[in-house]
Amino acid sequence: MLVSLQRRYRAAVHAGNITAKQALYREAVYLGIQPELLEGGTDHTGGSGVTAS
Repeated sequence: MLVSLQRRYRAAVHAGNITAKQALYREAVYLGIQPELLEGGTDHTGGSGVTAS
């Protein structure tokens, strides 16, 4: 599910579609996903997109 959101977010960024980006942030929040994960996540399944320090 996160991977799908990340892909759609990248497509919205590439297209310059601010309305779509806002909708994806709202969808992430609704699903209990931190919106920040949309921006910096990788496209690999099984990972959370968060790196340990």
